[in-house]
Amino acid sequence: MSTSPLPNATAYQACLEEARRQAPLMAKRWYTELLDLLFEKSTAPVVVHDKNQMHDAWLALKKFQPEIERGFAQQIAEVIDRQAGGPKGPSAARSHDAPAFVPSSLRFQDLELMGDEQVQDTLDEARLAQTLLLTSEAGLTGLSARLSSAQGLKVVKSDKNPLRPEVYANALVHALQDVPVQIEIRTRWLIYGGQIMGELLQTLYVHLDNLLEKQGVKLAGYALVSSSEEPKRASQTGGQPSSQSSASAGAGQVGMNRGHSQGDFLSREQLLTLDHLHRLMSGDFNESFLGGADGDKDAALGFSSASIQPKNAKRSARSLGQSLAVEVVGLMIEQLTTDQRLLPPIRQLLADAEPAFLRLGAADPSFFTDKNHPARCLLEIVTAKSLAFASEADEGFAEFMQDLQESADRLTQNEAIESLDFAGLLQGFEARQAARNQVVAESQKLAVKALMQAEQRHLLAEKIAFEIRQRSDFIAGNAIIATFVTGPWAQVMAHERLTIQADLPGRRKAVFSLALGDLLWSADINQATRYRKRLVKIIPAMMNAVREGLLSIDYPLSLSKPFFDELIQLHEQAISASPEKIETLRKIGQTQARASINADNANSRNPWLQSSEAQQSGLMDFADTKEEAHGATLAPALQAPFVDLQDTRPMQPDDVLDMQLGAWVDLVAGNQWVRAQLSWISPHGTLFMFTSVGGRSHSLTARMLEQVVEQGRFRFVSRQGLLDSALDGVAQVAMRNSVLGRSGY
Repeated sequence: MSTSPLPNATAYQACLEEARRQAPLMAKRWYTELLDLLFEKSTAPVVVHDKNQMHDAWLALKKFQPEIERGFAQQIAEVIDRQAGGPKGPSAARSHDAPAFVPSSLRFQDLELMGDEQVQDTLDEARLAQTLLLTSEAGLTGLSARLSSAQGLKVVKSDKNPLRPEVYANALVHALQDVPVQIEIRTRWLIYGGQIMGELLQTLYVHLDNLLEKQGVKLAGYALVSSSEEPKRASQTGGQPSSQSSASAGAGQVGMNRGHSQGDFLSREQLLTLDHLHRLMSGDFNESFLGGADGDKDAALGFSSASIQPKNAKRSARSLGQSLAVEVVGLMIEQLTTDQRLLPPIRQLLADAEPAFLRLGAADPSFFTDKNHPARCLLEIVTAKSLAFASEADEGFAEFMQDLQESADRLTQNEAIESLDFAGLLQGFEARQAARNQVVAESQKLAVKALMQAEQRHLLAEKIAFEIRQRSDFIAGNAIIATFVTGPWAQVMAHERLTIQADLPGRRKAVFSLALGDLLWSADINQATRYRKRLVKIIPAMMNAVREGLLSIDYPLSLSKPFFDELIQLHEQAISASPEKIETLRKIGQTQARASINADNANSRNPWLQSSEAQQSGLMDFADTKEEAHGATLAPALQAPFVDLQDTRPMQPDDVLDMQLGAWVDLVAGNQWVRAQLSWISPHGTLFMFTSVGGRSHSLTARMLEQVVEQGRFRFVSRQGLLDSALDGVAQVAMRNSVLGRSGY
């Protein structure tokens, strides 16, 4: 059995330090060579206008030499610092801008917010990254393999290389953006300086590769990918390839029924560029949509509704705006109908409805400028709800398709439909779904209410626990007593305070809070031995109060047994033990103080749920044994046995830190995989609720969520909506066309 190589931290750090040392030298060489090249271009026998442009670029570059060299070196140093052991965790990650731009990371919604200059900067960076990659690819291959090995990786992961070309492209672009020159001059620097930086990078990569080789770092292997389509889609969308064989079998049929060949699809990509897409989304082409959304659509497009097919729609467009609209809609539908996370019947339905969306997109520019356009909303809600089903045999799929088919029938009719028609279809589909899920909605409200109560009580209990630790009579020297009063008993006191605040009739006031003083006093063996008559007198009422308090939050007496055993033993010793024995016990107890603090910290991570709250919210109860040893903070519920499933993909707990509402996941519940959607996160991020088909809730504390990830019992299906993923794919096609120069305009 092959194993991953051991990380070589020393060699890895040495490589990064050498890259940092080389950065100022690279910046100086890049500046010098570019300055010479621009001067040569400005004196060459070419058109006067071109010579003037080169001369302006040369003068500006000469003026800002210190800023450029310093800025580039600083950008590289910051990236290396983060890679070499800067602050870890989500807060640190959010405190910095992304270290590098990757063309495939461009999102449709980001493009909507960009200005013209930002679009140009994005293109400049993407083109520079492409140039650097092509020029330095020979050296990059070996360096990436050794760096992956130094990181302890068995196979090469290029995105884990902190010195990859995108990083240097990002550093150079950001350094130049800080220089106060016109964007045209900055673009010219990058156009003529790209090849220079690529050659410098190639030299650096060879140098660093040799450095690692001398330190004994072996080459990691490159993984072979048998099919490029599925891994690429999974990496772009953050989802998992479908494990359903029926999904794979249906993919080809959907593509054939769409009425166009792969060659036709590629021809549709030729027109779209990032600038075109940005202008379309900004409304710059609105006037070219002849007839508009309310005009004669057949006259506007030049063909009848019956003839709207992907193969001829673009050919029939009468303006650049309409051609772009047809192309964007076609690419969007293409992304959706080839997404393996959707079951074949749903993908086929979307393919059949493509002409209706093509027609609307070519006649109604608001489809691209309005996120709330009813046609977009219809696609978004249909594809989102479709992810609830991993198989056509899943519960509720037949009913879902029945509701969906009523809307689909209208879309596939050969007649014109407008925005208002889509609004009606959306309203009808949502109404049918709401009618089926009315009971589900009510149960979800109860689940959220229960979880909100639990978090509110948990936060108050944390505050109370802090107050208890500040008391002069707090017994830090006894781990069992300290853990109990700052854990379960703090929850009891929090529950009592919230009940009093609710002013429920007939409720006793602060009984359990008042019992804390007697509890702590009786557990202090030095005090209790001095006033044994008082101790004997208060024990019965105090013990009854403690038991009633625990019952008020459904805390199992079995979990509190260590506390009661310890307290009873202390009482017996205080009543009968000799002074010498008491002093010995006191000294032993002091050594347990640190353990008490650690136990408190462990217990505070999980909110306590009462039995009714656990049942209403579907709490998945499988606390780890370490926490159970200190007194588990989870209510009793049905135990889900641990499962070793070989088809789960390893994840890290950090993968779920940025999870957004609406994300679809597969998780193990009741010894089987369940498809569920993240439907609620508590305000303070301590509780998460997922909902599966039939309205079943699956709730976890933050700690439990970490556990299921660590155990391989959790995997993402989709981190964002499928429509968003499809539109992001359109933006990436536009980016690729711009970088490769595929536009005919």
